[in-house]
Amino acid sequence: IATLSEVEAVLALEHGMEDRRAAAVEFLGRAEQKGSRVAERYAARVMFFLDEGNLEGARKLITDVFTEAGHAKLFDALGRTLLAEGKTDTAIANLKSAHEMDFKNPRYALLLAHAYGRKEEYPMAHVFLEKALNMVPEHTGSKLERVWARLMQREAVDNAKTQLEQLLKLPEGEISKFERAR
Repeated sequence: IATLSEVEAVLALEHGMEDRRAAAVEFLGRAEQKGSRVAERYAARVMFFLDEGNLEGARKLITDVFTEAGHAKLFDALGRTLLAEGKTDTAIANLKSAHEMDFKNPRYALLLAHAYGRKEEYPMAHVFLEKALNMVPEHTGSKLERVWARLMQREAVDNAKTQLEQLLKLPEGEISKFERAR
């Protein structure tokens, strides 16, 4: 149940699939009712805190449950919270820990790319972006991230514009509302 809450939270809050929000809330409520002390439950709750702008709640939850330290999802959740607070250097350290623990998860590499992009450390952002994109090269989100990488490095702006126009022509279902908005 906790895992389902995290999956639905990711779909609703990261991918803009609003129709998944109710399922995320339901599964999270059931996991919390059972008292599940698993990282997925905490990660889902942190995503909702961040979505609500409740940075203090996110920070407190992660601090309170960090007794399960060593789980990539908790380092990820703390890194996201720190990014939202504008503490990019500390966020990067936590996101790196998540990535090192679960280096096959493209989300951690992608978050590192965005964090380095915020710091305008584009070579490092590009390294992590390529890692993430190589894990899921044909995903629509990956295609969007490749465009972002070109724009971030101020390269091939006309080519990036053409690729964006092609992505925007994709039918509903192949590109989410969230991806279209990005």
